[in-house]
Amino acid sequence: MQYSFLETFTGFFVLLFVVLCLYFGYRSYNDYTKDNKFKTIYATFQNVEGLNKGSSVLVSGIKIGTVEKLTLMPSSFDVAVELKLSADVNLPNDSQAIIMNRGLLGEKYITILPGTGESYIADKGEIHFTQSAINVERMIGKVFSELFGHNYFKIPFSNKQ
Repeated sequence: MQYSFLETFTGFFVLLFVVLCLYFGYRSYNDYTKDNKFKTIYATFQNVEGLNKGSSVLVSGIKIGTVEKLTLMPSSFDVAVELKLSADVNLPNDSQAIIMNRGLLGEKYITILPGTGESYIADKGEIHFTQSAINVERMIGKVFSELFGHNYFKIPFSNKQ
């Protein structure tokens, strides 16, 4: 099988391009994790429905971190959420964490409302004021039930014609 010079030349540059993309991607990832220092902060919620590992953490609409881990606490059935935040963001001790929706049925994320306290949450510290997720689907169902009666959504199952 004989290859033309153009095919060989093209294949070489495609391969070179892929290798360079992988190299620069790996390098930028390592630079990001090496240069950016992170701190871990915890928050406890009663309901984290729809929140996942990797969900965004925002302050004033700017992403400052991600959800690192969700753990069910067996004694209270609350959920401990581990947040990985940028170390250069200092949150006052009286800050509040709220689970929000992007749009009506969008993904969940945590927004932090900074408090006015003079001391800051340290690494491995905790946000004490939290507000759990609101289940939009359940709320819409309740509104329709109240508007149209409780039997509106029930489908009768009978064999009678």
